[in-house]
Amino acid sequence: MNHGYGRVVLIPAYGKTIDQKGKTHLIKAVQAAAENKEGLPPYKDDSLLCRWIEDTHIELIKCKRMMEALGLQSVIFVSSPYHMRRIQIIAHHVFDSRSSDLHFTATPYGPQPSLMWWADRDQRWWVFNEWLKLIWFIIYAQFCIN
Repeated sequence: MNHGYGRVVLIPAYGKTIDQKGKTHLIKAVQAAAENKEGLPPYKDDSLLCRWIEDTHIELIKCKRMMEALGLQSVIFVSSPYHMRRIQIIAHHVFDSRSSDLHFTATPYGPQPSLMWWADRDQRWWVFNEWLKLIWFIIYAQFCIN
């Protein structure tokens, strides 16, 4: 945001936004204001989601709802390099590419994968864990709606 790539930071896991002045807002308050102003549908309850859904998928659904409440159509997803492939796959499942402009970038902070990731025990764990979660998403996504 400080480099001009966006005007708001969304933190779906906590239901918060951070504006350009650094002020934090709870999305339910933003949603309520948007509903009153624009007649948007009420904020959907996450308890209606599929019971097998995993956290990243829930966060992307929340992100979509937050964007709708704020009238945003473009998003830059930032996460660890290990997590980025799964985020891309789930995001393309959750968002409509005709109405949303999706961009993805790995954070330069935190662990970076090496070319020989399979030779490092920690990196093997990250890759294995991400593949398991991706396989789980592919299995349950057929039975769950957004």
